[in-house]
Amino acid sequence: MDLKRSFIGFFLAPSASILVWLALFIPEVAKGEMQAHEAILLFFIVSIGFLTISYTFTLAVGIPTHIVLNRLSMQHWLPYCLIGLISPALFQYFMHAKHNTPTQLKDVGYGVYCCGQV
Repeated sequence: MDLKRSFIGFFLAPSASILVWLALFIPEVAKGEMQAHEAILLFFIVSIGFLTISYTFTLAVGIPTHIVLNRLSMQHWLPYCLIGLISPALFQYFMHAKHNTPTQLKDVGYGVYCCGQV
């Protein structure tokens, strides 16, 4: 296992989840529905929370997955993506399992967590 590449990947991978939020905020500003300074403030507030979750998933799931798959000599991207999709979906499922959460909120949570964490 290349420690330098793994270390760089650990810091870059969660930061890529910000692209999901950029895709949501740019059209709002372009349509004029949100002022630029409001969008920037909201973007930073949401990004801090989103990055915290992304780094937590990377530490709790990503690094152990990488170590196990690397020891099994798996270099293909598919197992990494599958585990990256399944773990946030399970997190969302167990987070909403005992609560009476509306279906739309659950669907948005699945979409944001799964797309953002992969």
